[in-house]
Amino acid sequence: MHKIITIILLLSFFFDAQSQEKVTVQLQVFGCESQEMLPFANVVSRMTETGTACNFEGNFSFTTTIDDTLQITFIGYEKKVILIREYLSTRKVCMIPKSININTITIKAKSNFLYQLVSECRKNRITEMTSAKSYFLLKSTINSKQVELVEAYYNGIYQDHNLKDLQLKNGRIYLSKFENNSYVSMGTSSGINLHKTFDFNLYFPGSPLEWN
Repeated sequence: MHKIITIILLLSFFFDAQSQEKVTVQLQVFGCESQEMLPFANVVSRMTETGTACNFEGNFSFTTTIDDTLQITFIGYEKKVILIREYLSTRKVCMIPKSININTITIKAKSNFLYQLVSECRKNRITEMTSAKSYFLLKSTINSKQVELVEAYYNGIYQDHNLKDLQLKNGRIYLSKFENNSYVSMGTSSGINLHKTFDFNLYFPGSPLEWN
């Protein structure tokens, strides 16, 4: 009887020691349908409540006991629970996409004020040609010394906030030499001709604050 009890105790100790043996599993998590790897999936041990995460290729390595259970979660997929002992000879874990059925959602604004504002603006949009007195001033300096001045008065023709034509009425030009050289801005007329209020171009600022 004493021998039988000793053998039972030895066997119990053997299996208990075997269950406490540390093992390292290296697995790759992927979607069952898409066959694509699931990067950064969350992995947690139910025995120790410690965890890790998959890398960019969906791989992870985890050291625990052979009797441990791992819980793997990823957004949009069903939770996966695996037994360590069943994944010692395999390298892949397949996860099933989660299906979520929701009722129809209707989104309504509390107020349609902005819609009405834009709609009214479109109705009042000016499409015909209009004329307006226009003024142009250009000053150029080098090392704080003014070397060029262009000042002109026009009758401007506009359509839909864009410049269509300029009719010169009066103006003046002033040049001052700098180190025996005179300087003239060559892009001035291009800037005027290309000016459109709502379109960007290299010759004309989109805001007066863009010019110092």
